[in-house]
Amino acid sequence: MFDDSEREMLKKCALFYMAVGNDIVPEQVDVTRIDDITFHKIHTDLLPVKRKSDDFDLIKTRELVKTYLEDLMQLTDREKQFMVCFRQKEYLPELLFDDEEVIGRLKKHPMALWKMSN
Repeated sequence: MFDDSEREMLKKCALFYMAVGNDIVPEQVDVTRIDDITFHKIHTDLLPVKRKSDDFDLIKTRELVKTYLEDLMQLTDREKQFMVCFRQKEYLPELLFDDEEVIGRLKKHPMALWKMSN
């Protein structure tokens, strides 16, 4: 899977894109939406790109993914604050990231800046 630093980066990226990619910034991570994935959706989107010999158990996979995400998405106070601020049109990527280079790039992120102005 991922080592600790990769897991942290995955979480921070997921939070960032949850903020910029939704019309309404969620207050918390809702993994129950995974239950809405249908076998039809898997059949049309996933099965065409996987090997025919691979088995796929949708119910088991849903539970594995929800368990993983519930563990991963335990938010720190700073991460929660990022989401609150973003909802209030205050964009502070430094609440999510420590790396100055990453923060510098994110401060110029077009979608985030657009969200702040609308």
